[in-house]
Amino acid sequence: MGTDYSKVKSASFKEPGFSAGILIGYKVKSFFTETGIIISHKYYSSEGNMFNDQDASMPSGMIIDNLESHSKIWEIPLKAGYYFYKKKNTNLFITGGAALYIMTREKNNYNVTMNGNPEKMVGLYEKNSLKIPAVFSISAGWEHYLNGQLKIRIEPVLKLPLQGIGVGRLPVTSAGIQIGITGRLK
Repeated sequence: MGTDYSKVKSASFKEPGFSAGILIGYKVKSFFTETGIIISHKYYSSEGNMFNDQDASMPSGMIIDNLESHSKIWEIPLKAGYYFYKKKNTNLFITGGAALYIMTREKNNYNVTMNGNPEKMVGLYEKNSLKIPAVFSISAGWEHYLNGQLKIRIEPVLKLPLQGIGVGRLPVTSAGIQIGITGRLK
């Protein structure tokens, strides 16, 4: 689980979202792979010129000035990692990978110009959209053994867009810190 700060291009990061999920992995010596499922809530804003209205049912004559969005996304990551520092109780690692996104809910608050008049509109989209792969992620992290089987893990992560998401196909960049408990299955 962790924080999720998201933004589109040069816009600023909005209020923090959050993510939580479960991962499973496989380790051989200093190398490992992981996959799983994560649910994320993302908050971001965008200028209207970044919004691709090709798939949107917008009224003719409407110009989107800007928007704020709240999205609920199921993420399925696939990443590979390497432990570059291993001691008795502490490990440091790096990872890289990609993830697909399944957007299950998107709410956009639009500031628009309609026939020369400024207006506010709200769009609620609950049709699932699948993006494969949606982001490339990189991270570095720290693990510390709590006992012989369990470790606490702190992992700053950066997710860079490979394609736009949502109704407007916005290129959303996310960053945050993931914190978790890991253990070995036998």
